[in-house]
Amino acid sequence: MAWRAAAHAVNSSQRLETRHAIEAVLMEAGRPLSTAELRQRLVALRGVNDIFQFSTTDPLIRVGPGLWGLNDRDVPIPRSEQRDLFNAVATVLEERQAGIHASEITEVSANRWPDAPAHIVMSLCNFDQRLKVSLGQFVHLNEWEGPRRETILQMVQALVSEMPSPFTNEDVSRRVRERTTLPFETSQISACLRSAGAVYNSIDRVWSLLPASEDWDLDEAV
Repeated sequence: MAWRAAAHAVNSSQRLETRHAIEAVLMEAGRPLSTAELRQRLVALRGVNDIFQFSTTDPLIRVGPGLWGLNDRDVPIPRSEQRDLFNAVATVLEERQAGIHASEITEVSANRWPDAPAHIVMSLCNFDQRLKVSLGQFVHLNEWEGPRRETILQMVQALVSEMPSPFTNEDVSRRVRERTTLPFETSQISACLRSAGAVYNSIDRVWSLLPASEDWDLDEAV
């Protein structure tokens, strides 16, 4: 019983129609499909090459990298038991008062669902309004502003300002290991260093931060 802009109503209707089409395609396939397969079959079904954006909305669930399936059919935790999973995750979050990383989520689910992969459990958590999966692969309570834990990027950003320049990738990796138990790869540290404004010297194989004056000179040169 409320008015809304016509354009918004059409967009909402189109999104709902697309979602139903995605579900129909997955149901007919009888198995999970990759993003590319889904797009191809949707174009064949609808006859138009729309730009489809997939998101985890029950029953559509991401069951792997670039792989989409249907809840209950393509996940090892039956829908009838998922409420118990959500309650268990929420209870642990209340106790810890800090987010749970993807690498730790099986600590919550392993007793009852030992064969459920971590990425499936994380995807399922999107279906409970109390929970939120945020950047950095943390699940936390939706009422919190964030996971209350540092991501690898945040750690690197904080450490770089404290590092004596120049420094090596291993220097930063060692300090990150001292600061967290989260798993990470060397390539991830390199990407985080670039995001933090560090510059790599491929000859000496060291990183350094450009002084503010140099940043300004570079901007002026451009």
